[in-house]
Amino acid sequence: MLIILLSLMDANFGIPQFILCVITMIPLAYPSYTPQIQGLLFLGLIVGTLVAEAFFSGSLSDKIVARIALTRKTSRTPEMRLWLLWPAAAFTSIGLVLFGLSVQYNWHWATGQVAMALFGFGVQVGNTIATTYAVDCHPEHVMDVIVFYSFHLNLSAFASPFFIVPWVEVAGWAWSFGAQGLIVAVTTICCIGVLQIHGQRLREWKGPISWPSAT
Repeated sequence: MLIILLSLMDANFGIPQFILCVITMIPLAYPSYTPQIQGLLFLGLIVGTLVAEAFFSGSLSDKIVARIALTRKTSRTPEMRLWLLWPAAAFTSIGLVLFGLSVQYNWHWATGQVAMALFGFGVQVGNTIATTYAVDCHPEHVMDVIVFYSFHLNLSAFASPFFIVPWVEVAGWAWSFGAQGLIVAVTTICCIGVLQIHGQRLREWKGPISWPSAT
């Protein structure tokens, strides 16, 4: 139950579905540039991802969990990690909306790079925290959790190129990527809110996983 909620959130959070939408559409977003220049336009995404991974993912999550546990004077729980998903969702949504607007209204390419950096930052933080949370919930079934999680996300990534092109053709860049940003925000509010409030009770209600560990 927890992993299904988490996978649903991530599939719409941009990990990896919406990131594939941005990557797929780069050639159409900047058709006047050569393939070499279009390749350089991925730098914003790379920078945002690297910054997130180096400073704002696993290590910061551990510090937040330790600080919350110390403040509340309670033992650490997996749900304490989820606080970092809120700013991650905000950065992802802003990046998606800004990217769509920059292409729709022919803003300077640097604006698109800022949008991709924000988007990449949010996606990387979200992916790291979501994976860590899933493992924290079921540490005795790490391989099973990761395999299920990866299968679901890669399936959503496979689907994204089939719908993003007709979506942009019908609705335009601003509306299609703006809608994606809205989906990220709404899904985060619903799924993460449920997990933060009821995650521990859901695990207790379900009880231990019955099948043997893959490890």
